[in-house]
Amino acid sequence: MGHKGSETCLIWKWIDLMLQEIEDSAKELPSFVNYEILREEVRKNRSIIEEAKFPVTLTHGDLKPSNIMILEDNSLKLIDLELSGLNYRGFDLMKLYRADCKVFSVRIPFQRHFHVDFPYT
Repeated sequence: MGHKGSETCLIWKWIDLMLQEIEDSAKELPSFVNYEILREEVRKNRSIIEEAKFPVTLTHGDLKPSNIMILEDNSLKLIDLELSGLNYRGFDLMKLYRADCKVFSVRIPFQRHFHVDFPYT
């Protein structure tokens, strides 16, 4: 299924594991959750994404403000790499912008036209 490289994407491995867990605990699901419909929706979405042939690349896997360090020389250092691996290009951007707006409370510029907001600690 899909184009070369998509089968190695971590996101599909994670989703497959989640679906398996849901299927294994189907008796415990709320009555409004239909596993077969959920599985079909995932299949449809995967098909659409794979047909788009997005490039697969190395990603951080958990990109968020608390995993970016600004060093004294203003260079950046990424930390917390245990979720890194092959995913679709853009996966890290999705993970960055999926965060709650409360996480982005203080604006610190670190590139000319790009800002990442960090909470005070």
